[in-house]
Amino acid sequence: GAPPASAAIYPISLHQSTDADSKKAIELIRTTLEDIVQSDGKFDFLKDHPAYEVIIPDLEMRKAMSPDAEVTFPLMVSDGEWVACRSFWKQSFVGEMFGTQANGKYIEFETLSLDRIIDGKIVEHREFPDIPSMMRQLGTPTR
Repeated sequence: GAPPASAAIYPISLHQSTDADSKKAIELIRTTLEDIVQSDGKFDFLKDHPAYEVIIPDLEMRKAMSPDAEVTFPLMVSDGEWVACRSFWKQSFVGEMFGTQANGKYIEFETLSLDRIIDGKIVEHREFPDIPSMMRQLGTPTR
């Protein structure tokens, strides 16, 4: 049915990008994420990007927890300053996560992320991992 008269509907223009700025933005996010995954646990290269600089301690913890992580990016789109990324992760669980002790299990999960780029710098980052799937695979009870 039709939306209520008081509802506002806004068109969304999220597309696989073709313009040069969008392609540059997507490439910046793709190479940054690949560098994070391939890092030896040192993330100094992120200090040029305010949104990532603040999460370096989290990235160091994640690298120690799962040093063998592999990631693919089947979809990356850009609309203006924003890049949306769908990624699939595969990794061993060798460090504590969500209160669950390391058990060596191999887990696979999906993450959606949004990054905002201004003047070639990543200034905002939001990440939405599929935590319930991760917890089920780790054997951690969910509510």
